Amino acid sequence: MKKYVLFLIMLFALSQSSLCQVEKYYRVKIYTPDVSDILRLAAKGLPMESGEHKPGAYIVGEFSESELTLIGETGLKYDILIDDLSAFYCKRNEPFDIDRMNMEMKASRRSFKNYTTPENFSLGSMGGYHTYTELLAELDEMKTLFPNLISTKQPIGTTNTIEGRPVYWVRISNNPEVDQEKPAVLYTALTHAREPASLQQMLYQMWYLMENYNSDPEIQYLINNLEMYFIPCVNPDGYIYNHTTNPNGGGMWRKNRRNNGDGSFGIDLNRNYGYNWGYDNSGSSPYGSSETYRGTGPFSEPETQLVKQFCEAREISLALNNHTYSDLLIYPWGYANILTPDSLVFIKYAQLLTSENHYTYGTCYETLNYVSNGSSDDWMYGEQTTKNKIFAFTPEAGKPSDGFWPAVNRIEEICAGHTGMNLYLARLALAYANVKDLSPRVFSSVNSFFPFEITSLGQANNPTFTVSIQPISSNIQSVGEPIVFNNLDVLASAVDSIGIAFKPGIANGDLVKFALAVNNGSYTYTDTIVKQYGSLELIIDDQCNNMGNWTSTSWNITSQYYHSAPTSINDSPNSNYPNNATTFITLNMAVDLTDAVMAWVDFMARWDIEKNWDYAQFMISTDNGSTWTPLQGQHTSIGGSYQDSGKPLYHGTQSNWVKEEISLGSYIGQTVKFRFRMVSDVMINGQGFFFDDFRIEKMVPSSDPSLNLPSELSFVKGDSLTIDVSEYISNFIDNLELSWEGNDKIIIEKNGWEITLRVDDEEWIGTEDVTFTISGEFGTSSSTVAIECTAPGNYVPVIVGQYDIVTHKNVPIEITLDHLIVEDEDNTYPDDFSLTVLEGDNYSCSNHTITPAENYVGMLSVPVYVSDGRDDSNTFNLSVEVRIPDDVVATDGRSSIQMLYHAELSLLTILVNPDEMFHTLQIFDMQGRMVTSRMIAGHSQRIDVSLANPTKGLYVVRLLGKRVYSERIVL
Repeated sequence: MKKYVLFLIMLFALSQSSLCQVEKYYRVKIYTPDVSDILRLAAKGLPMESGEHKPGAYIVGEFSESELTLIGETGLKYDILIDDLSAFYCKRNEPFDIDRMNMEMKASRRSFKNYTTPENFSLGSMGGYHTYTELLAELDEMKTLFPNLISTKQPIGTTNTIEGRPVYWVRISNNPEVDQEKPAVLYTALTHAREPASLQQMLYQMWYLMENYNSDPEIQYLINNLEMYFIPCVNPDGYIYNHTTNPNGGGMWRKNRRNNGDGSFGIDLNRNYGYNWGYDNSGSSPYGSSETYRGTGPFSEPETQLVKQFCEAREISLALNNHTYSDLLIYPWGYANILTPDSLVFIKYAQLLTSENHYTYGTCYETLNYVSNGSSDDWMYGEQTTKNKIFAFTPEAGKPSDGFWPAVNRIEEICAGHTGMNLYLARLALAYANVKDLSPRVFSSVNSFFPFEITSLGQANNPTFTVSIQPISSNIQSVGEPIVFNNLDVLASAVDSIGIAFKPGIANGDLVKFALAVNNGSYTYTDTIVKQYGSLELIIDDQCNNMGNWTSTSWNITSQYYHSAPTSINDSPNSNYPNNATTFITLNMAVDLTDAVMAWVDFMARWDIEKNWDYAQFMISTDNGSTWTPLQGQHTSIGGSYQDSGKPLYHGTQSNWVKEEISLGSYIGQTVKFRFRMVSDVMINGQGFFFDDFRIEKMVPSSDPSLNLPSELSFVKGDSLTIDVSEYISNFIDNLELSWEGNDKIIIEKNGWEITLRVDDEEWIGTEDVTFTISGEFGTSSSTVAIECTAPGNYVPVIVGQYDIVTHKNVPIEITLDHLIVEDEDNTYPDDFSLTVLEGDNYSCSNHTITPAENYVGMLSVPVYVSDGRDDSNTFNLSVEVRIPDDVVATDGRSSIQMLYHAELSLLTILVNPDEMFHTLQIFDMQGRMVTSRMIAGHSQRIDVSLANPTKGLYVVRLLGKRVYSERIVL
């Protein structure tokens, strides 16, 4: 008996010893002068996806004692920045009392990044993070408080983890206990056990959704129309192990807890998925001791098997597999430095997902110069046989300084910064579209149009979107009818416009405000548009062909790049900018905004600047150059800790010209000066900052009277129409005179400022264009009105629209009454109506059949009118699209190129099959004229072409090489 007790004591002591023998971890700065150095480190089995990366200089990451030995074997130099990370993480939290912070959160809900912390969100006991036991209790509490919005936690299948634990999932929906066959999204966390912020942000999101269900219409719409799935802890064994070794947080165990049989433990679950598992030894490791050990085979681990089973049982379209840290968003492919067939979709989605938190996005190699095989994202997207395609992303939440265990006072902010990303993923699973404002910065006519471009982005099939304008400001008199768009594919765009008319008394500088609404059939997204009415005064228009308007000792003109020939201005003409330098270029003139009601600066720009380190800024001074403030534009980023922190700036690479527009509204009433600044650090440089076509405009209030009558007026024969002209005069003053000309049959009688219109000729019905003029000491202002006298009870038919008409090159087509949309008083159309088709350009006409001119491709404008036997309608320009036949376009029956047109950049991006080799790119317009031709490098996978504001229409893109490929695109 004594021997047995002694054995138990020894066994307990041995187990305690094994728990205590936890490796020490360090924060390490490794010097990597060559980009390939990161792949050398990865080949040693080091995890490289988290940390601070400065390409060609160094990386800062968190590595164990044994990993330091591996780093040393590469011959790369390194410095230890923090000696004991677990101790550091605990010490960093010593000033904070978690219980008190929880009480304060309950008492006063704080807001970060426009999101208010949910009332039920709390900090956990493990350094501010919930333990596994606390996580399960949170899920139970959610079910208790919101039984109709969240399901009871359930294990995935009957398989458990290595240590016998289930992997739980829950669903948030409006009928959460039932599979409703709605579109579905998936959120996962804690694949890596030492990344607790991935769990904490998920709990924040879940509470945020449920608490705001009754108060936020969009969240209610998302929950009612989606099934949101959550797997909050993919790796419970590893997470519990960290709690066992470091109950106050700071545990550094990453993998699961499999005994590998060679003295090592754990498989990296994010290297164990089946798509291209074990592709090479850089993207994963074959050695059990490595943090990136991929296991003995694809899906060898119960945890990844369960995620696989879960995805294959559901129709999930998008996923966020949450990790930490580095403020990144990574998407496939991870296994190699190549793009997916859906790379344009991934890029656009990543832009939306990061639009609020400004994470750096790209593939694993694009963001980290690193590859990763056997990852969850690659399998979720790449496996399309056993399940549908999932657009999967990996967010790496938290700044490099946060590390794997961010300080407790950073948790709320990290969670809030993730919320917009989580919501955008849900939006994209449904019908969702982006509408871009294409209108000028000011409206200059009382009868204007609001042009826009709509792009379909969501995964819903055959979506319908209705775009409308809803007036907010009282100076809007009327708006046009909503426009409906049907069956737009993902990334498909359409351009249209809606009329907007302003009240006659609107004055120069008046603000115009309206809501731009996009309805998808279930929910309406609105964006408030604020513009101004009036005309602009040009202060400077510099095409940057010389330095006459500028002063600098280093910046100068260059012909290396330009937007308008022959030059632009650059900080380091014809060379890379120097290291450790700060240079300026200052506009010589001071700009007087004392009389302005609004002003703007715009210029074309492109740049090649080391990201996160070097930067350029456009700056303003209100004290004659003593102090300067950087200005925010449409293309600026927010400076990081190694830059002008928190301030707007330009960095990274923008290889095509973009138009930068900057409002000067905050500086109205002052005299200001402008300059550009370029700042570099001690290593790594690029071509710098280029600008061209620099303009400043301002709007000044108008004091002169202006006459703005409606463009059309009508009245019925036998009746009269009276209007008060003074209501249509802005800046009305005394001693004005009113006159008119152009009327013959229409009688105009004046009584003060009221005029009465009538017709006495018993036979005449028609329209006269009458020009009214007000005059005075200021001069004159005129307004021409089409005044129509209509027959009583006999209204003229009006062609108001058409249906799509398409033919192919050299193929005749008959125009019929069914092609037209006609309004008539008796609602008898098309019965007893006749159609007349008129001659026009680029086609011949025989009766109602038109034949496009030989080899013509593009849009025909065909004038037509109809008659009801009594009156002829208006003449309507019918649009007929002439297309290239499909068998002419794709020479071998398949497409080797994908294209996306960025209208705001006038940039065409072409993605090429990497197996093909081309030497020439050509683009032709609809008349067959060559728009551009350029040489391209063999095996180019991405080609960017600046088209400089092309005419809208059909274009053909050709790639010449061993084969010749052609594709159509509508710009």
